[in-house]
Amino acid sequence: MSFAQAPLTPGGNAMQPTSATKPAEGLPSAADAMKAYELVRRAVDESKELAITDSPRFWGACVELRLTNPVTGVVELIGRGQTFSQPDGFGSEHVLREASDEAIRTMNSTIERAGAEVGGVEAWRSLRPAVQISLELFSPLTPITPSTAADLVTNLSPAVDGLAISRDTRVEAWSPARLLVSGRTVQEAMEIIVPALTGQAADALAEPGALRKTKGLSFMKFQVVHLAQTAPKGTPIFLNRGSRTIERTEIDSPSEIADRTTPAARWLTRWLNTNKPSAQNAASQSLALFALSSHVCRGGAKNASDEQRAAQSEVRKLLLNRADAILKLDPSPTNAALILGAIQNFRGLQIENSPEHEAKHKAIETACLSALSQAISISDEQWANVGKGPAALTCWALLREIDLDPTLNGKARERLKGIFASTEPSGLVAAMPWGAWAATNSSLRDGPPPAKLREMRSIIADHQLSPLDAGATDADLVGGIVFTTARTPLPSWHSARALAALANMAADERLTPADERARELSRLVLGLRFLAQLQVSREAGWYAPNLGNDLGGFRASPWQLQPGPEPTAMALLTFNETLDAIDRLTKSPAEAPAQPSPKPATTPAP
Repeated sequence: MSFAQAPLTPGGNAMQPTSATKPAEGLPSAADAMKAYELVRRAVDESKELAITDSPRFWGACVELRLTNPVTGVVELIGRGQTFSQPDGFGSEHVLREASDEAIRTMNSTIERAGAEVGGVEAWRSLRPAVQISLELFSPLTPITPSTAADLVTNLSPAVDGLAISRDTRVEAWSPARLLVSGRTVQEAMEIIVPALTGQAADALAEPGALRKTKGLSFMKFQVVHLAQTAPKGTPIFLNRGSRTIERTEIDSPSEIADRTTPAARWLTRWLNTNKPSAQNAASQSLALFALSSHVCRGGAKNASDEQRAAQSEVRKLLLNRADAILKLDPSPTNAALILGAIQNFRGLQIENSPEHEAKHKAIETACLSALSQAISISDEQWANVGKGPAALTCWALLREIDLDPTLNGKARERLKGIFASTEPSGLVAAMPWGAWAATNSSLRDGPPPAKLREMRSIIADHQLSPLDAGATDADLVGGIVFTTARTPLPSWHSARALAALANMAADERLTPADERARELSRLVLGLRFLAQLQVSREAGWYAPNLGNDLGGFRASPWQLQPGPEPTAMALLTFNETLDAIDRLTKSPAEAPAQPSPKPATTPAP
């Protein structure tokens, strides 16, 4: 699904609050978890069975061992052990030993086999201290009674709750970290567990309610204390949903915000260089190119460093090399608008490019303007069927154009005004950030922006998760914005769409008077905290097979481990838009960065 077409329910019910996940009773303490880790560490280093003395007690344990392959440089899972007490029991002293011993046996077998293949068994054995340990200790089980697979999903908080299913005295379970790393949903885990318990492959397709009645299965959930090493020989840290919770104070200054942008830009560049345009990724390619161009061109030509000029030149070449292919694969107004936006970002910059590049630049610009002119000129009946996001994006791209034909300029203004007039404030999020960016564009500053933008912002504030909303278990969700009417609404990367609009609005005195500025910037920074939670950092080293490929990218949600181009591009735009807003608020008009469309318009603003 393309970024511009991502679903947000329109109307007054577009955003619903969520509730915090409560910590499970009987969850092992941090002290018990650290003690258990030290026991496992000693057993791994000595490669022998775990010697338990005064063991902490818990219902179950999962031990995973990883090692960076010295030949390939890839982190590999080399051992896993998982053991449980009886479904109604708690704290067998053998749980940790059995899980650890199983993982170590697999580890030893893997090391012996790998060493034999390269003729260096002893060298491989010497790597044991570099083996990274991931340890989950389980709380007691909480019975649940789902009737359908959808009920099962509702009952379990993603990547916080694990799933256990029992039959008689036998129990099978998938821990939160195992679900995370495998990329499987709770329903997919159930479809694996059920046939293992019943012996019937067809039972995988049955609903939980039927399985409870006909097969005698019991469904339960549990939480874990997760302690893991994020680097070889590193000190273990406590993780929630596979990540360390980012504190608000870690993103409290412009320099800390800027620190998030360079890794994201590097990830996007890497993704573009390793993924050629296709029909499936054309929208992602165009959004990535727009985000990258916005990043390298930020601040304009004034005071640009040699390094920034070099980056501008490289990104422009990448844009010119990709644009034709993207537009041929998917000549949609969405792609035309984003590519035109990327082209516009380079206006006024001193970039050394060949006459061939200049001609290509002009040809792409002309093709994009032609596609957008056709899109904005369709009948009112046809325009009514265009999604809010693509419609606002089309208007924004055209209203940024300095030399736009007055007729098209007027049509774009009219269409933008219609979007605001026909949409309830809660449904306007579907048009963000493009709708807000278009309405606050410098070419429209001869009139007031739509009042509905302030109403929309108030609604967004009501649906932004606070520390009180989230509680300790869901602290990683703080600052996220809930858009969906799903039964278990949780924030995702789509929060960036609203936040990028709010950043722009915070620096517009018509929308944010001076006495409201501190409040709005505080809410914005809280939102950036949530986005920062989605960025892959070195702490992902506890699971990432090739951390270098993932670093800096943004994930779609806290319960998904792999970064993606659309979350990364939109997060990068949001962070840079915030930095631009701070610049405009803290610098004099003469020092402030130039707006993309300096030429004033005479038509009334929407």
